[in-house]
Amino acid sequence: MNITKYITLLFLTVITFGACAYPNQTDETRLDQIPGTLSLDHDGIVILSKQKFTPDKDGVLFESKIKLPDFDEGIYYRPYSAFLASGNRMEPIFFHKEEDLFAYKPELPREDNNLMFGSFMMVKNAKKEFIAVLPLVSTTVANTFSVKKDGLYLTAATYGTATEDVSIPLMAIAKNKNPYKAIKKVWDIAMQHPDIKGRIQWRDKKEYPENFKYLGWCSWEHFKTKIHEKNMTDAINDLKQSKLPFRWVMIDDGYLDHESLKLTTFDTDKTKFPNGLSAITQMKDEKIKWMGVWRNFQGYMDGIHPKHEMYNLKNHITAVKQKPYVPYNGIKNVFIRKRLPGTVWMPKISRESSNAFYEEMVSKTKKDGFDILKVDFQSDNFLFNRGTSNAIKGVYYNNSALEFSCKKHNIGLLNCIAMHSFNVFNQTNSCLIRGSVDYKRTDTRIDKELVQNFYNAFWMGHLHWIDQDMFHTSHLPSAQLMSMSRAVAGGPVYLSDETSKINGKYLTPMMYKDGKLIRTLAPGVPSVNNITSDPYKDNKSYKIIAPLKNNSAAVLAMNLNRGLEFVKDQLVTDDYTFASGMLQNEEKPWTATKKNLLVYDFINRKAWEFTDEHSYTLRLREKLLFQISPIHDGWAVIGRDQKYMAASTYTLEKVSKKEVVISLEENGDILLWCKKKKPSSTHFSFENMGNGLWKGTLKTPTKDQRYAITAS
Repeated sequence: MNITKYITLLFLTVITFGACAYPNQTDETRLDQIPGTLSLDHDGIVILSKQKFTPDKDGVLFESKIKLPDFDEGIYYRPYSAFLASGNRMEPIFFHKEEDLFAYKPELPREDNNLMFGSFMMVKNAKKEFIAVLPLVSTTVANTFSVKKDGLYLTAATYGTATEDVSIPLMAIAKNKNPYKAIKKVWDIAMQHPDIKGRIQWRDKKEYPENFKYLGWCSWEHFKTKIHEKNMTDAINDLKQSKLPFRWVMIDDGYLDHESLKLTTFDTDKTKFPNGLSAITQMKDEKIKWMGVWRNFQGYMDGIHPKHEMYNLKNHITAVKQKPYVPYNGIKNVFIRKRLPGTVWMPKISRESSNAFYEEMVSKTKKDGFDILKVDFQSDNFLFNRGTSNAIKGVYYNNSALEFSCKKHNIGLLNCIAMHSFNVFNQTNSCLIRGSVDYKRTDTRIDKELVQNFYNAFWMGHLHWIDQDMFHTSHLPSAQLMSMSRAVAGGPVYLSDETSKINGKYLTPMMYKDGKLIRTLAPGVPSVNNITSDPYKDNKSYKIIAPLKNNSAAVLAMNLNRGLEFVKDQLVTDDYTFASGMLQNEEKPWTATKKNLLVYDFINRKAWEFTDEHSYTLRLREKLLFQISPIHDGWAVIGRDQKYMAASTYTLEKVSKKEVVISLEENGDILLWCKKKKPSSTHFSFENMGNGLWKGTLKTPTKDQRYAITAS
């Protein structure tokens, strides 16, 4: 190596931070040449100055090696498969040294050895600081992590053919002893870059669709594509007659007008739905108030038919010749799914064509009477555009057009198979995203769903609420766990049982009588002590924490250890104090001493003061649900009896040694704890359940649902 090249490489490896570029004093590292090595030593954003970049035959612009700092533990997010639905959804891989990634081999329930297209990484150093690293996606260039035999790389690509003359934001880096704040900070850094600002948004600044606040039902898991007008009509009538308060229905795949998996129109297959979908939406009433429909982001599974009948789109659809299968880092078919044909038809790479196509999709949805749109296979979009001038620009135009049209027509958008960072960086308004592979009733799949859903909430929960997918109440071995996991997740809850087999036993604890869900204040995420440890083999419980109203926290503990019949673990105060980590208006963790906290065990119906760490033992796939609440003047209100997220069922209005005043969201029996006191009320009769726990049976409800309880 000559001296000039050596000095250049040394300069790029030891990154020097430049002047402040953004209002909140985010440090910016601006590089003039493609770096040979990228360091993660400092907070801030790394940017490559404007220049011309020409992609190689695979659409890759360049790759730079990542130099990891000294660390003890790490977590790496990879697409869970090499090619199925472009690898979506993201899945955590845990490592203690960089070599662990190079030597990674899948063990069930993980499926394959794909470590390409990494979207996020966090390492924990010896100072117990968490360093969050987020590869960035601009409107023209996508950055992802790639694990190769000789190291960890940042891969910059367009997956297209055109030379681009651009500046590239490469990655954002943030450090904090609170891992949830480190992630919030790294997203904040990303949001400030001019090419990213406005394309992603905080979860709390997005509108949560009204229908998803209630119980729903979806056709997919029971019917698959075998839906038609009669069985959908029969199913909806069953739901209307059910004693359970279903409020919305989703018509999933199986209705579209297509030929050989290519979209002909956004209308229906007339042999299955002769009267169109409006015949279904006309069944909406006061009970089934909302209806939704499934769409494919590409039109249908293999795109758009070359002889489609959407004549107003004639000038906006073009042929894209797909490249042949290529191995990438020894993994076959990373880029192309096996069934993808040699040529696909897609919207042209232009804002005008994308707007026209997705306006057609969404306006047709609205015209047919739907309120909700589930758009699937978004992560495949860059594959369908690969071979054009710039596939990433195509994803940007397409996702932006979908978001704009949904907002224009007031359609609630559920993003599905959409967790590829190429898509995430363009989900401007929508706040819901599927977090795992499809629900199935096998133990292996359930384990995978639980890990993917909550770990994806960890890195994406500041932007989205996580949809954990439909489930079956009729599958009793997993029904309670599935309902508890969705309750602590805080997102949508919907079923896919055959409508005559729905079991409401584990649904009523999740909701009120009108079907409104009792939700958390932020998405449930792994506890701080679980962040960088593998729940399949760490010999401890997998704990999920979530904030509730009244400064309370929910903790769901599970044993997912493979082949380990029992695990012993503890409930600790960190499970409470860090539960505020995903709240976007809280700057500091909650504080409390053990003597000022009460623990309630939902399953065993016991309560106790949190005077020490609480030990418990769990069998394989056994679970416990705890609520931790503050004690005020000798009182702790747990909330509505038999409700999973009980603390979110009331508002604490007043408390003193002699009296507590609460307002209930819905009238009903309550649980409360009081030390060396006996509660009394003109509205409740109280039963002593032991160790200071009392059940209040509501005798005379008030119209304003406000109640005073005194000490006698």
